[in-house]
Amino acid sequence: MVNVIRIILPKIGLVIIFNAFCCLVFAQETTSAVAKTYLFEYLDIVQKRSINRGSIDWEEFETVLFDAAKNAQTVEETYPAIKKSLKLLEDGHSFLMTAQETDEWKRPENSEEIKDTIPGPVPYGKLIDGVGYINLPWFHSGNERSCQLFADTLLSVIRTLDKGKLKGWIVDLRGNLGGNNWPMHAGISPLYTNDIIGAYVYPNGETKNWTVRENAVYDNDSIIGRTSEAYTLKNKNLPIAVLIDRSTASSGETVLVSFIGEKNAKTFGQPSWGSTTCNDLFPLSDGAQLLLTVAVYADRNGKSYNGPIKPDVLIENEQVVQEAIRWINEQ
Repeated sequence: MVNVIRIILPKIGLVIIFNAFCCLVFAQETTSAVAKTYLFEYLDIVQKRSINRGSIDWEEFETVLFDAAKNAQTVEETYPAIKKSLKLLEDGHSFLMTAQETDEWKRPENSEEIKDTIPGPVPYGKLIDGVGYINLPWFHSGNERSCQLFADTLLSVIRTLDKGKLKGWIVDLRGNLGGNNWPMHAGISPLYTNDIIGAYVYPNGETKNWTVRENAVYDNDSIIGRTSEAYTLKNKNLPIAVLIDRSTASSGETVLVSFIGEKNAKTFGQPSWGSTTCNDLFPLSDGAQLLLTVAVYADRNGKSYNGPIKPDVLIENEQVVQEAIRWINEQ
């Protein structure tokens, strides 16, 4: 025992480094080849595309990832390790959608569960003192039929309200936690006056515009959402009050950003949640999807947002509708 100590102590720094290296190697060695391949697939994506890739300690990231997955034998057993490592990206928005969750999100077109219903809350509207009130809720689905139905329902609400001597519009985004933003933009698009309604801005300075033309919404030149038919408001110059609160988040905030800069629009309520970043969807080999934060939002004037958005008029929820109506009546 004495002889062993004499050999190790002079080289204790080397031993510590060697032990750290062995921990990572050992963690990988107890992980199956299938699981390791999947982890490296995921690692390659985040290292190349994460919005914070320039500031991440990737050596630490990889150590945490493989240590958390040291007993993983199947792809599914790597999910907890991936979810844990995503927190190290410090973007507050990236997440993993498992293969099962992805199947539920996409739901086949002939699914008996969807038929002609919207999964989740349904957009609705009403007249309040001559003002067209539109409630635009969250929408969490990737099924094409559901997306179309959501957009068309929202458009139908606008068409129904756009009659007589309308004084203005209220777009209520309170409680809109996000989800799939493109059906939201497609349905509400008659209220936009500009072709360019916002953009994604990437770390390298690249910009991808969100644009509206007729009944379609574009991400650069690709159609991302549309309504079944186009509709033009009887009066495009009416004032628009946009209501927000701390539960207006993510995709709900893209709609908020799209109204910032509208000549007749004003925002009311409480600061939004602050998930003003773009999550790109990266399919993984087992059918899961990585929704990775890659860019920030910008409004039509080029101003970027990375955090909660303050309303023009700060007011509590109990008074916000009446305050919005008062402002509309003054225009």
